[in-house]
Amino acid sequence: MNTYFKHKPSRKWTWRSPGDRTRQMIDYIMIDRRWRSCISNARSYPSVIVTNVENDHNLVLANFKVRFNVQKRTNTIKQDIEKLRIPEVKERYEIEIKNRFEALSSMIEEASLDEALDIVNHTIRKTAEDVIDFKRYRREPWISDEVLNLAIQRRTIKAKISINPQDQDLKQKNTQLKNVIKPLNTRGKKSNRAHD
Repeated sequence: MNTYFKHKPSRKWTWRSPGDRTRQMIDYIMIDRRWRSCISNARSYPSVIVTNVENDHNLVLANFKVRFNVQKRTNTIKQDIEKLRIPEVKERYEIEIKNRFEALSSMIEEASLDEALDIVNHTIRKTAEDVIDFKRYRREPWISDEVLNLAIQRRTIKAKISINPQDQDLKQKNTQLKNVIKPLNTRGKKSNRAHD
């Protein structure tokens, strides 16, 4: 690796002949090709002197930085359980869960303990998905639910445009949504600044 980087000759030579007549590069750092991008620099250090050792070789040093692939965390979508405080939503959820468990009661009785637990967990999650909305995370506090809904609509239209780029109706809808979202965002930002 010490031949891979451009350095002046005094940073390249690693061995000095007796009497200091010639200087050669005879010491190398070797590395597997897949790790080559981890080395940021490699060179010799002629000025480093190791005490109590007579040596005609220079120290050769490389900067090695290992980068591992980190798995991105997937955002888990959570239900907005605060909506269960709304009486209509709570009642709808209770009725839905009761109906589903009545339908699954015989299945749960016949299943083993682990299978029954899986069925119960799946039923609760599925009911919550159907009845309760998902919790929306906002990076900015001024973004309203209306803007988030419009952004979701625009995102689906953009996905359709990427499949069919010649569709002028989709492009026109995308532009219309963009023109609706922009003033709403501006208004939200201004009102947020007024509260600060």
